[in-house]
Amino acid sequence: MAGLSAMLLAPAAEVASSAPPRTVRSAHRLSGPLSGNISSTAPMTEARGQAGRPLRVLVVDDNVEHVVTTRLLLQHAGFEVSIALRGREVFAQMGKFKPDALLLDIGLPEMTGYEIAKELRIAHPDLLIVAITAYGTQVDKLLASMAGFDHHLTKPYDPNALLALLERRDGELNVSGRGDWI
Repeated sequence: MAGLSAMLLAPAAEVASSAPPRTVRSAHRLSGPLSGNISSTAPMTEARGQAGRPLRVLVVDDNVEHVVTTRLLLQHAGFEVSIALRGREVFAQMGKFKPDALLLDIGLPEMTGYEIAKELRIAHPDLLIVAITAYGTQVDKLLASMAGFDHHLTKPYDPNALLALLERRDGELNVSGRGDWI
């Protein structure tokens, strides 16, 4: 199992193609933390972040299955994805990967998502920070808002809602401010 986990957590290989983007209809059935159907008729092009590069998303969760599933979902949607499994790994990834968006669990080893969001909100005021967590009470959502999260998705959540948030962010990279809460 350790070999399989290492393979699934390894960075995905880059694939270059000179073929033009095409519009396809795709539907996927996911099980586990992201259960549900995902449908799309959007062009299969990369989501664009700053300077025309793919939108970079850092996924932080100590649940390996959730991290792998989310990474696959986001890569399929055209995002560039990096992962971290522990709280302190986030800060190293921020310097190396330079994400446009952060998907952050609240219940992490070493540091809570609240602590991480507070620190990152000060250093990176334009970073989109989304809580993806099992902590879903009104108090949890209030604490997330006070810590600096822009959005709050409670597990299990709708993958289309997550993709919509990231696609919206793609068009608003230079606009700072607070988002709505799901």
